[in-house]
Amino acid sequence: MLKKAKSHLFWFLERDAQFDLDSPSTRQIYVQQVLARGHEADIRELFKDIGVEGIRQVFDDLKRYIPTEVRMFWEDFFADHHSVPK
Repeated sequence: MLKKAKSHLFWFLERDAQFDLDSPSTRQIYVQQVLARGHEADIRELFKDIGVEGIRQVFDDLKRYIPTEVRMFWEDFFADHHSVPK
């Protein structure tokens, strides 16, 4: 699945950059940036595109790269929720 990079999240990439979310390493970068810096709409879209289990699997590998407060929020979320947020 190709996903266009949103400029407010990926300002450091070329304007028309895309992510291949089927690539594990690319998916990690995308999830990390959205969880750490995304707006509510970005996070909802992430859950729709990848699903809670897909995000949870990636999160376990990248959580050490996410700011502490944000990481703690998502750790609590995944511990308490087993479905996509409404």
